[in-house]
Amino acid sequence: MLSDDLGLDYKLRADYSVFDFSLTDHMSDLVGRLMISPRRTQSYVRLAENLDPEIVELSSISMFDPLPPAWREWCMTGPELRVISPNQEARLREWRGIYLIVDETDGARYVGSAYGAENLLSRWRSHVRRDHGVTVQLQQRNPANFRFSILERVSPDTPIEEITALEQTWMHRLHTKRFGLNT
Repeated sequence: MLSDDLGLDYKLRADYSVFDFSLTDHMSDLVGRLMISPRRTQSYVRLAENLDPEIVELSSISMFDPLPPAWREWCMTGPELRVISPNQEARLREWRGIYLIVDETDGARYVGSAYGAENLLSRWRSHVRRDHGVTVQLQQRNPANFRFSILERVSPDTPIEEITALEQTWMHRLHTKRFGLNT
């Protein structure tokens, strides 16, 4: 087994070389960013030796890691939260605010607030994992049926007392204490 400058392993054969295209960390920041325009013909076959494509763009973001939606449009399920992209993780880690969880089996609602080290990301993940600090009503439910959305974003320097006061106003407006999962 031989290795080239890029870390690709290959074996030399009498009439051709065989490469091992296992994914490595080398140039991994380019994955999903290169856009090409191959010349397709009726007998088009995707062989590297026949390809010779035109490079159209080297995007600043990966098409496999799309930008997250605007906070007002954010809506994701419990299973989706387990596999979110790094861009989405980073955004939820930045944002503080008031959020809504709806259990899609019966429409039961829960209003919560997120502040701290990882803000919405940490809080939502704790609901999906059923961590300590999650209400008894939520712990008794299947997080695979949860749908998360953001009701209101707040500034990173908003005092915790103000954030919890906002949380209470949302609980009142959405009646989540009397008809929902807040206690």
